[in-house]
Amino acid sequence: RSYFEIQSMIGRLTYDFKEKYLFSASIRRDLSTRFSSDVRVGIFPSFSAGWRVSEESFLDGVSFIDDLKIRGSYGETGNLNIEDYRYIPTIYGNVFIDFNDQGLQPGNTLRALTNAKLGWETTVMTNIGFDAAFFDGRLTLAADYFINTTEDMIISVPIPPSQGFDEDPVDNVGSVENKGFEFILGYTQNIGDLRLGFNGNFSTVK
Repeated sequence: RSYFEIQSMIGRLTYDFKEKYLFSASIRRDLSTRFSSDVRVGIFPSFSAGWRVSEESFLDGVSFIDDLKIRGSYGETGNLNIEDYRYIPTIYGNVFIDFNDQGLQPGNTLRALTNAKLGWETTVMTNIGFDAAFFDGRLTLAADYFINTTEDMIISVPIPPSQGFDEDPVDNVGSVENKGFEFILGYTQNIGDLRLGFNGNFSTVK
């Protein structure tokens, strides 16, 4: 019978000055029994900032711009998508062993190699972009550039069957990065009682 527990604490701070300068920050502390006591705690910060340029006085005379906001964000999240007890030796009991040609006898063996240093998998997300609305809100545009990097990925490490273990061990051995652009364009128009709306998006991912 497995036992799993996770404890989380989060704190958050937000600041808004005249709906012009926006800031938010948070920090999360997670503790999971799926890791050993040395690496059980994960700390994951995040923050975001925005500047509503359309509220600045130098755009007062630009009538076709209804809203323009530049924004950026950074955040970290943790992943613990593994089975329980992978960091300690566990016994596999469904085996039969022949001792000195005396016939098969029930026995126990180690299930897999253990890894006491197995820790959190972390994804770091960075984003910068802007939101804009023009011509009394009829035309909207959002654009983003993003980089998502996953580090210390929890992956099974293949070992030869001759090692005699029922399962492959797991370790923090991989990383992957996704980055690209995303654009969303929208248009709405009222024709009498009829309201038409069109939206399109384009994105690239590498």
